[in-house]
Amino acid sequence: MGRDFVIEDRTSVNWPGAMHYRDVETGKGLGYQTEVEALRRLKAVVAHYNKHNGRSPGDLRVVERVTPVERWTCWGPVRGGCGKIHRMEEAAIRCCHKDAAACKSSFNQGAYSDRRPGKITRDTLGEVKEALSHDGDPTD
Repeated sequence: MGRDFVIEDRTSVNWPGAMHYRDVETGKGLGYQTEVEALRRLKAVVAHYNKHNGRSPGDLRVVERVTPVERWTCWGPVRGGCGKIHRMEEAAIRCCHKDAAACKSSFNQGAYSDRRPGKITRDTLGEVKEALSHDGDPTD
């Protein structure tokens, strides 16, 4: 298992500034090797946002990540996936409930959602996103 440090945005999984990772083993773009390096990048990102937007980019923090990465999504064999990456199972469950309610109210003819929460475990967040981009069940 590799260890690295990442900038995590608790308000948005897809925040692009948090994706400047470097892999510990290969040196390629998957995480920061040291906490100091990640904190330096975080400080620069916040300063840039404050200067150009007059506000901070979100609830950002540096966290140590131990691979593998576990995330959740909603997927069904008929309706397919929701296309979202959820950090917690509870968020995926809420997403599936919203889809079920939307199916019921939109069609109102006995339609239902076949989406169920499922865990995706990969070595990196990039691989989790890649699993979602393909057709078929991305869950483990």
